[in-house]
Amino acid sequence: MLLRILSITTAIIGCIAGMALLFQTKMTKTQLSIHTDVEIEASPQVVWNALVDLASYGDWNPYHVSVTGIPEVGHELTIKIQKPNGNDLTIRPHVMRLIPSKELTWGGGIRRVFIGEHSFRLIAKSDGSTRLLQVEEFSGLAVPFLELGGIEEGYRRCNEALKKYLEK
Repeated sequence: MLLRILSITTAIIGCIAGMALLFQTKMTKTQLSIHTDVEIEASPQVVWNALVDLASYGDWNPYHVSVTGIPEVGHELTIKIQKPNGNDLTIRPHVMRLIPSKELTWGGGIRRVFIGEHSFRLIAKSDGSTRLLQVEEFSGLAVPFLELGGIEEGYRRCNEALKKYLEK
């Protein structure tokens, strides 16, 4: 009987220690960075024009299926996202940076809890083409507990769709 109580107690302590370790590990991962890129046979100005033509996103973008608002710093956008797993999500970030033919960044959140910042960065190539980088930086205590899977795949699909749209 004593042996059984000891083994049950040991199992309980092991479970508690395991959960504490898992929680501690999750709590230390409060940042996540996602980077994707694509080469597009179009000038940075042409790529830029497509990115700031928010009304056209539904024509080419399989991830950001609808973007409405004004592409000016400080303005709120409404973005409908179709995740690769089929789930829909609507976010309302603000335009944070707008550097013509170079960078469009939107984002928002609650400091220290959850911040997301998404950038389209354009790099002019010597042959007249453009390297498009999509960069997403997440930070905050909520990061380990949120459903952020599929974003990288969504950005890859977006990159390839924009390439196809502009190179036709």
